[in-house]
Amino acid sequence: QDRIDQLPQYLNPDTAPPELLPVFAKWLGLELDGNFLEENCLRRLIKIAPELIAYKGTRHAIQLIVGLFVTGDTYLVEHNLLNREQIAESGSAFYSGNQ
Repeated sequence: QDRIDQLPQYLNPDTAPPELLPVFAKWLGLELDGNFLEENCLRRLIKIAPELIAYKGTRHAIQLIVGLFVTGDTYLVEHNLLNREQIAESGSAFYSGNQ
């Protein structure tokens, strides 16, 4: 009975044992090669995975992923939406004068 009562804790990304987190990630279709994520980051990734899947390939998904690793304000600049002068003014490391 105690095991059954503890089941919700095992299925909650916030309280599940660390060894279950890769299993949850796999269930959600996240491919984690290696052990590069800290436990707290992996827990947050699992919690936002449904939203990431819903917005896969979009600016919103990129912002969610960046938010996992960066605290504070972040800005995502889509250079394909800027003209050459705007890119040059931004001082971007990705700007090439040969464009």
